[in-house]
Amino acid sequence: MILFEENGTAYYVMDYIDGESLAEKMKKTGLPFTEAEVRGILSQILEALKEVHQNEIWHLDLKPGNIMVDKQGNAYLIDFGASKQIRANGSMTTSTALCYTPGYAPNEQIGQMYDRFGPWTDIYALGATIYNLLTNKKPPMAIDIEEDEEDAFDFSNSISEEMRKLVVWMMQPKRKDRPQNAQELLNRLDYKQIDKKTNPIIENENEETIIAPSKNSIKGTADYGKEHGKDSKRVNGHEIVDIGLNVYWSAQNIGASSEDEVGLGYIWGDSNGWIQEEVKKSVLNRFLNNYKPQIDVICGNQMYDTATRMWGHSWRMPTLSEYEELVTKCKWYEIDNYHMKVVGPNGKSIVFHKGPYWTGEKMKAFELHGETKKSKNFYTFYDRSSWNHLKTLCLIRPVMDKK
Repeated sequence: MILFEENGTAYYVMDYIDGESLAEKMKKTGLPFTEAEVRGILSQILEALKEVHQNEIWHLDLKPGNIMVDKQGNAYLIDFGASKQIRANGSMTTSTALCYTPGYAPNEQIGQMYDRFGPWTDIYALGATIYNLLTNKKPPMAIDIEEDEEDAFDFSNSISEEMRKLVVWMMQPKRKDRPQNAQELLNRLDYKQIDKKTNPIIENENEETIIAPSKNSIKGTADYGKEHGKDSKRVNGHEIVDIGLNVYWSAQNIGASSEDEVGLGYIWGDSNGWIQEEVKKSVLNRFLNNYKPQIDVICGNQMYDTATRMWGHSWRMPTLSEYEELVTKCKWYEIDNYHMKVVGPNGKSIVFHKGPYWTGEKMKAFELHGETKKSKNFYTFYDRSSWNHLKTLCLIRPVMDKK
């Protein structure tokens, strides 16, 4: 955004966003968003609110019409026309009455109680926004929530109990009962990600086989990671290894707590693993969540890239060419029936478990199977775009760009 003053008037110029608002998108389809889509949007808007609130600015008109999503799935918070800033003495930078959108405003905003405004005021509106996206229904008024409590909400059975509780928490009538800041909600979302002990195999009711690698640790692999030594670095708690290629590689797969664990398999484009948890529950949930990203490359896309969503903005899923570089420029050694060691051009190494790995390009996978009696090729590249989307799980080994 560019700010400038001319002829005694202040102006601001914002970037052009090639996309549409969430309200426009929902009006066009006539359908609510999936829970997975909502989670991706929620995490992005919380990051935006955290930045805004750090400058003691409250948006005060957060709703689906004021959130835009571009063609890459990036969400943007727009229209700060109603926003206000807090002075050092705690008073608002306004002397006029504030406008608000019914259903999206908490009691302190409806009552124009400026001294009670805070991050929790926008969080209430965000909760109402999430409710609207999930249900395609108008959110209940604050007075209805006070009187009817949870009965004021009309969730469909396809919405998880966790998400229902999150919305109800965000829309508590009393401001002190809501999350007090965006970071508190981000921490809650991270904490509620898939339990690492969850079995990654989806019961398929006699339908086609699912690609789902085992997650059991293999004996004898505990010392593989020790050679990274004291020079190893971590970003967002995950170890990066420079093996002399164009990107840094992670020392482990998503869902693994160490290099000697396989980790979990994920649906391609399932940003936080939520869909695969839902589709395990019933055939109905499989139908409701049966979508694919409408873009070919999801690397670094906050809505669809599992590595970016679960490990943070610095991480992403690898491209097909980055796996090709890993194969052509590195030396591979078969350790045992389950593992292969990759030694890069600079002599440093990482360990891969045998199995299928997603790239960030439309359902293309890198299959690591080791040498066999029939073939000396230890890998295969697959195009799985024609496979059943909900029945294909692969491992993910994140990478990080070198800056």
